[in-house]
Amino acid sequence: MSSFDYYQAAVNASPDDVIPALLERYPHASVDHERATNGYERACVIHRGDSKLVRVQWGGNTGDMTQIKGTGENAPQCAESIREIWPEHRLQRADVCEDYSEEGVWETMSDYGMYLADQFALKIDQRGDWQRDDKMGKGRTLYIGSRQSLAYLRIYEKGKEKAVRSGGDCTDPHHVRAEAEIKPQNKVQGFALAKLQPRDYWRCSPWLNQYSTILFQQDMERIRLWNVRKQSDDDMAFEFMLKQYGGIIARQIAANGEDYVTARIRECMSNLVTE
Repeated sequence: MSSFDYYQAAVNASPDDVIPALLERYPHASVDHERATNGYERACVIHRGDSKLVRVQWGGNTGDMTQIKGTGENAPQCAESIREIWPEHRLQRADVCEDYSEEGVWETMSDYGMYLADQFALKIDQRGDWQRDDKMGKGRTLYIGSRQSLAYLRIYEKGKEKAVRSGGDCTDPHHVRAEAEIKPQNKVQGFALAKLQPRDYWRCSPWLNQYSTILFQQDMERIRLWNVRKQSDDDMAFEFMLKQYGGIIARQIAANGEDYVTARIRECMSNLVTE
Protein backbone atom coordinates (compact mmCIF):
# COMPACT_ATOMS: atom_id res chain seq x y z
CA MET A 1 0.00 0.00 0.00
CA SER A 2 1.39 3.39 -0.99
CA SER A 3 2.40 5.68 1.85
CA PHE A 4 4.04 9.06 2.18
CA ASP A 5 7.79 9.12 2.78
CA TYR A 6 8.08 12.92 2.42
CA TYR A 7 5.41 15.63 2.62
CA GLN A 8 6.06 19.35 2.29
CA ALA A 9 3.35 21.96 1.94
CA ALA A 10 2.57 25.65 2.42
CA VAL A 11 -0.43 26.67 4.52
CA ASN A 12 -2.18 30.04 4.70
CA ALA A 13 -1.64 30.59 8.43
CA SER A 14 0.87 32.40 10.61
CA PRO A 15 3.53 30.47 12.55
CA ASP A 16 1.87 31.70 15.75
CA ASP A 17 -1.13 29.55 14.77
CA VAL A 18 0.72 26.73 13.01
CA ILE A 19 3.15 25.74 15.76
CA PRO A 20 0.58 25.43 18.61
CA ALA A 21 -1.77 23.51 16.28
CA LEU A 22 0.98 21.03 15.40
CA LEU A 23 2.05 20.64 19.04
CA GLU A 24 -1.46 19.41 19.82
CA ARG A 25 -0.85 16.63 17.28
CA TYR A 26 2.51 15.68 18.81
CA PRO A 27 2.10 15.18 22.59
CA HIS A 28 5.19 15.57 24.76
CA ALA A 29 7.10 17.26 21.91
CA SER A 30 9.35 20.32 22.15
CA VAL A 31 10.16 23.20 19.82
CA ASP A 32 13.65 24.43 18.96
CA HIS A 33 14.68 27.08 16.47
CA GLU A 34 16.85 26.11 13.51
CA ARG A 35 18.55 27.88 10.65
CA ALA A 36 16.10 28.74 7.87
CA THR A 37 16.72 27.65 4.26
CA ASN A 38 15.35 28.23 0.75
CA GLY A 39 14.67 31.95 1.20
CA TYR A 40 12.75 31.66 4.46
CA GLU A 41 13.62 33.99 7.32
CA ARG A 42 12.93 31.78 10.34
CA ALA A 43 12.55 28.07 11.07
CA CYS A 44 11.88 25.68 13.92
CA VAL A 45 11.67 21.95 14.47
CA ILE A 46 9.15 20.05 16.57
CA HIS A 47 10.90 17.06 18.11
CA ARG A 48 10.93 14.41 20.80
CA GLY A 49 14.51 14.05 21.93
CA ASP A 50 16.64 13.39 18.85
CA SER A 51 13.65 12.52 16.67
CA LYS A 52 12.67 15.43 14.39
CA LEU A 53 8.93 15.09 13.86
CA VAL A 54 8.16 18.10 11.68
CA ARG A 55 9.95 21.23 10.47
CA VAL A 56 8.31 24.66 10.05
CA GLN A 57 9.63 27.68 8.08
CA TRP A 58 8.22 31.15 7.46
CA GLY A 59 8.98 34.76 6.54
CA GLY A 60 11.60 36.17 4.20
CA ASN A 61 10.88 36.54 0.49
CA THR A 62 8.50 33.56 0.38
CA GLY A 63 5.22 35.38 1.03
CA ASP A 64 2.72 35.02 3.85
CA MET A 65 2.36 31.25 3.82
CA THR A 66 4.06 28.94 6.33
CA GLN A 67 5.92 25.84 5.16
CA ILE A 68 5.53 22.50 6.98
CA LYS A 69 7.62 19.41 6.24
CA GLY A 70 7.73 15.83 7.52
CA THR A 71 10.11 13.16 6.24
CA GLY A 72 10.64 9.41 6.49
CA GLU A 73 8.51 7.63 9.07
CA ASN A 74 7.13 10.99 10.24
CA ALA A 75 5.77 11.96 6.81
CA PRO A 76 2.39 10.16 7.08
CA GLN A 77 1.44 11.89 10.33
CA CYS A 78 2.66 15.23 8.99
CA ALA A 79 0.50 14.84 5.88
CA GLU A 80 -2.50 13.77 7.95
CA SER A 81 -2.13 16.76 10.28
CA ILE A 82 -1.83 19.29 7.46
CA ARG A 83 -4.79 17.82 5.57
CA GLU A 84 -7.06 17.84 8.60
CA ILE A 85 -6.12 21.26 9.98
CA TRP A 86 -5.55 23.10 6.67
CA PRO A 87 -7.38 21.16 3.95
CA GLU A 88 -6.87 24.00 1.43
CA HIS A 89 -3.06 23.91 1.42
CA ARG A 90 -0.52 23.98 -1.43
CA LEU A 91 1.64 20.91 -1.88
CA GLN A 92 5.30 21.62 -2.60
CA ARG A 93 6.61 18.06 -2.68
CA ALA A 94 5.34 14.57 -1.86
CA ASP A 95 7.21 11.26 -2.01
CA VAL A 96 5.14 8.08 -2.08
CA CYS A 97 6.60 4.59 -1.83
CA GLU A 98 5.69 0.97 -2.50
CA ASP A 99 7.64 -1.90 -0.93
CA TYR A 100 7.98 -5.46 -2.24
CA SER A 101 9.93 -8.46 -1.05
CA GLU A 102 10.22 -11.56 -3.18
CA GLU A 103 12.90 -13.20 -5.25
CA GLY A 104 13.40 -11.57 -8.65
CA VAL A 105 11.50 -8.38 -7.81
CA TRP A 106 14.59 -6.18 -8.24
CA GLU A 107 15.13 -7.42 -11.79
CA THR A 108 11.45 -6.93 -12.69
CA MET A 109 11.18 -3.42 -11.27
CA SER A 110 14.52 -2.11 -12.53
CA ASP A 111 14.19 -3.69 -16.00
CA TYR A 112 10.75 -2.14 -16.53
CA GLY A 113 12.08 1.20 -15.34
CA MET A 114 14.85 1.00 -17.93
CA TYR A 115 12.32 0.09 -20.61
CA LEU A 116 10.13 3.12 -19.83
CA ALA A 117 13.16 5.41 -19.70
CA ASP A 118 13.90 4.37 -23.30
CA GLN A 119 10.27 4.67 -24.39
CA PHE A 120 9.81 8.16 -22.92
CA ALA A 121 13.39 9.41 -23.46
CA LEU A 122 13.92 9.90 -19.71
CA LYS A 123 17.21 10.56 -17.99
CA ILE A 124 18.58 7.69 -15.90
CA ASP A 125 21.26 7.44 -13.21
CA GLN A 126 22.58 4.33 -11.49
CA ARG A 127 24.29 3.89 -8.14
CA GLY A 128 25.90 0.80 -6.67
CA ASP A 129 27.63 -2.18 -8.24
CA TRP A 130 25.58 -2.92 -11.36
CA GLN A 131 28.47 -4.31 -13.37
CA ARG A 132 29.06 -7.28 -11.05
CA ASP A 133 25.43 -7.86 -10.02
CA ASP A 134 26.06 -6.31 -6.58
CA LYS A 135 28.33 -9.10 -5.39
CA MET A 136 29.24 -7.08 -2.28
CA GLY A 137 25.59 -6.81 -1.26
CA LYS A 138 25.65 -3.03 -0.72
CA GLY A 139 22.52 -2.36 -2.75
CA ARG A 140 21.73 -0.75 -6.10
CA THR A 141 19.60 2.26 -7.02
CA LEU A 142 18.05 3.32 -10.32
CA TYR A 143 16.95 6.95 -10.77
CA ILE A 144 14.54 7.82 -13.61
CA GLY A 145 13.52 11.28 -14.81
CA SER A 146 14.47 14.77 -13.70
CA ARG A 147 14.15 16.11 -10.15
CA GLN A 148 12.97 19.42 -11.62
CA SER A 149 9.99 17.81 -13.37
CA LEU A 150 6.61 16.77 -12.01
CA ALA A 151 7.61 13.12 -11.49
CA TYR A 152 10.91 11.47 -10.55
CA LEU A 153 11.37 7.81 -9.64
CA ARG A 154 13.83 5.96 -7.42
CA ILE A 155 14.00 2.15 -7.39
CA TYR A 156 16.39 0.72 -4.84
CA GLU A 157 17.24 -2.32 -2.78
CA LYS A 158 15.81 -1.15 0.52
CA GLY A 159 16.71 -4.26 2.52
CA LYS A 160 20.39 -3.93 1.69
CA GLU A 161 20.32 -0.18 2.29
CA LYS A 162 18.90 -0.67 5.80
CA ALA A 163 21.63 -3.18 6.60
CA VAL A 164 24.37 -0.81 5.42
CA ARG A 165 22.94 2.07 7.49
CA SER A 166 22.58 -0.01 10.64
CA GLY A 167 25.89 -1.81 10.23
CA GLY A 168 24.17 -5.15 10.76
CA ASP A 169 23.38 -8.16 8.62
CA CYS A 170 20.88 -7.94 5.77
CA THR A 171 17.81 -9.88 6.88
CA ASP A 172 15.76 -9.23 3.71
CA PRO A 173 17.94 -8.98 0.57
CA HIS A 174 14.85 -9.10 -1.68
CA HIS A 175 13.23 -5.99 -0.16
CA VAL A 176 12.91 -3.42 -2.98
CA ARG A 177 11.28 0.01 -2.82
CA ALA A 178 9.83 2.11 -5.65
CA GLU A 179 9.60 5.74 -4.56
CA ALA A 180 7.96 8.46 -6.66
CA GLU A 181 8.90 12.07 -5.96
CA ILE A 182 6.18 14.50 -7.03
CA LYS A 183 6.83 18.23 -7.38
CA PRO A 184 3.97 20.47 -8.60
CA GLN A 185 5.09 22.72 -11.43
CA ASN A 186 2.82 25.63 -10.49
CA LYS A 187 0.38 26.77 -7.79
CA VAL A 188 -2.63 25.30 -9.57
CA GLN A 189 -1.04 21.85 -9.54
CA GLY A 190 0.04 22.37 -5.92
CA PHE A 191 -3.52 22.87 -4.68
CA ALA A 192 -4.88 20.05 -6.87
CA LEU A 193 -2.25 17.50 -5.82
CA ALA A 194 -2.78 18.31 -2.14
CA LYS A 195 -6.15 16.54 -2.33
CA LEU A 196 -4.88 13.20 -3.70
CA GLN A 197 -4.40 10.01 -1.72
CA PRO A 198 -0.89 8.47 -1.77
CA ARG A 199 -1.68 5.82 -4.38
CA ASP A 200 -3.14 8.45 -6.74
CA TYR A 201 0.23 10.16 -7.16
CA TRP A 202 1.34 7.29 -9.39
CA ARG A 203 -1.40 8.36 -11.81
CA CYS A 204 -0.44 12.01 -12.42
CA SER A 205 2.39 11.43 -14.94
CA PRO A 206 2.03 9.40 -18.18
CA TRP A 207 5.18 7.32 -17.72
CA LEU A 208 4.78 6.97 -13.95
CA ASN A 209 1.20 5.83 -14.47
CA GLN A 210 2.48 3.19 -16.87
CA TYR A 211 5.16 2.09 -14.38
CA SER A 212 2.47 1.60 -11.73
CA THR A 213 1.00 -1.29 -13.74
CA ILE A 214 3.75 -3.60 -12.45
CA LEU A 215 3.27 -2.34 -8.90
CA PHE A 216 -0.49 -2.79 -8.69
CA GLN A 217 -1.05 -5.37 -11.45
CA GLN A 218 -3.77 -3.26 -12.99
CA ASP A 219 -4.25 -0.34 -15.35
CA MET A 220 -5.24 2.87 -13.59
CA GLU A 221 -6.75 5.88 -15.31
CA ARG A 222 -4.29 8.71 -15.54
CA ILE A 223 -4.97 11.91 -13.62
CA ARG A 224 -4.45 14.82 -16.00
CA LEU A 225 -3.30 18.02 -14.37
CA TRP A 226 -4.07 21.39 -15.87
CA ASN A 227 -0.87 23.31 -16.56
CA VAL A 228 -0.66 27.07 -16.38
CA ARG A 229 0.54 28.45 -19.69
CA LYS A 230 3.49 30.83 -19.48
CA GLN A 231 2.41 34.39 -20.22
CA SER A 232 3.76 35.86 -23.44
CA ASP A 233 4.75 39.51 -23.83
CA ASP A 234 1.46 40.12 -25.68
CA ASP A 235 -0.51 38.47 -22.86
CA MET A 236 1.10 40.76 -20.29
CA ALA A 237 0.59 43.84 -22.50
CA PHE A 238 -3.08 42.95 -23.00
CA GLU A 239 -3.55 42.47 -19.27
CA PHE A 240 -1.93 45.86 -18.62
CA MET A 241 -4.17 47.49 -21.22
CA LEU A 242 -7.28 46.10 -19.53
CA LYS A 243 -6.12 47.43 -16.17
CA GLN A 244 -5.48 50.85 -17.66
CA TYR A 245 -8.59 51.18 -19.85
CA GLY A 246 -10.99 48.59 -18.43
CA GLY A 247 -13.03 51.31 -16.74
CA ILE A 248 -13.52 53.20 -20.00
CA ILE A 249 -14.53 50.02 -21.83
CA ALA A 250 -17.03 49.17 -19.08
CA ARG A 251 -18.58 52.67 -19.27
CA GLN A 252 -18.87 52.47 -23.07
CA ILE A 253 -20.61 49.09 -22.77
CA ALA A 254 -22.99 50.51 -20.16
CA ALA A 255 -23.77 53.56 -22.33
CA ASN A 256 -23.86 52.04 -25.82
CA GLY A 257 -23.98 48.23 -25.45
CA GLU A 258 -21.52 45.41 -26.17
CA ASP A 259 -22.31 45.36 -29.90
CA TYR A 260 -21.24 49.00 -30.24
CA VAL A 261 -17.95 48.41 -28.40
CA THR A 262 -17.24 45.22 -30.38
CA ALA A 263 -17.92 47.01 -33.67
CA ARG A 264 -15.59 49.88 -32.72
CA ILE A 265 -12.80 47.43 -31.86
CA ARG A 266 -13.26 45.57 -35.17
CA GLU A 267 -13.26 48.90 -37.06
CA CYS A 268 -10.03 49.90 -35.31
CA MET A 269 -8.41 46.54 -36.09
CA SER A 270 -9.48 46.78 -39.73
CA ASN A 271 -7.87 50.21 -40.03
CA LEU A 272 -4.63 48.86 -38.53
CA VAL A 273 -4.52 46.04 -41.11
CA THR A 274 -5.10 48.30 -44.11
CA GLU A 275 -2.65 51.01 -43.07
